[in-house]
Amino acid sequence: ALSSAASDVYKRQEFKHWADEKIREHSGLATVADFWARLGMLVPDKINKKEAELMQNFARRAGYGIAPDMRYHLVRPEPEGHVVLFPEGHAEFYVPSEEFTSVSVALRLGAMIAQMDKRVDVAEQAALERTIDHNDALSPTEKSSLHAYLIWRLNTPANQAGLKGKIEQLSDKDKSTIGNVIISVACADGKIDPAEIKQLEKIYTSLGLDSSTVTGDIHRQSTAETAPTATLQTPSTKHTQPVSYTHLTLPT
Repeated sequence: ALSSAASDVYKRQEFKHWADEKIREHSGLATVADFWARLGMLVPDKINKKEAELMQNFARRAGYGIAPDMRYHLVRPEPEGHVVLFPEGHAEFYVPSEEFTSVSVALRLGAMIAQMDKRVDVAEQAALERTIDHNDALSPTEKSSLHAYLIWRLNTPANQAGLKGKIEQLSDKDKSTIGNVIISVACADGKIDPAEIKQLEKIYTSLGLDSSTVTGDIHRQSTAETAPTATLQTPSTKHTQPVSYTHLTLPT
């Protein structure tokens, strides 16, 4: 029989082979059940602090990071949900910067908008990826972690849990930047329906921004882009109507 140490090494090698394939073929996305199967265990009924730490530590010893990582993304994976693996992971004594925290909130809210029509458009995902890539204040490790977190968010049902507290910790400048991010995501696929506008207004309000400026901000963003101007999709027709922002009546 294999010794415990040899068994651990073998398990880690198997895990690395599996993780590399997930990263290569699926941007690191894997089910939580599959992750636990690689540990030779059934997925637990609930992932509490102890189970989350076991996942984080096993991945780290094999040379990977996972999202969500409770220490940095401040949320745990669900047993029936997904995780996202990324190479190298977080440094052992990594402390998230304020920028990391702010961008993670932007990605969470942006993913919420992108998921509204039940399918994420590649242009919406690209707009969120640019939020990470074009931010010089983030370290390479933080960028890798946030890319993994974004993929996880886009493949996980949106919720409001703990969001209010995270928003309260942000500066006014961060909140304003996040407002710009969610508008760019909403405009990315070239169409905006009334439900999306209502959701944008709710998010603006939660950020302490003036929700009455949403349609003006959409117009400014869509005319600034070289992409086609965003169009309003009316629920009554399959055709897209060009938005008349001056006469747009918002649903009450």
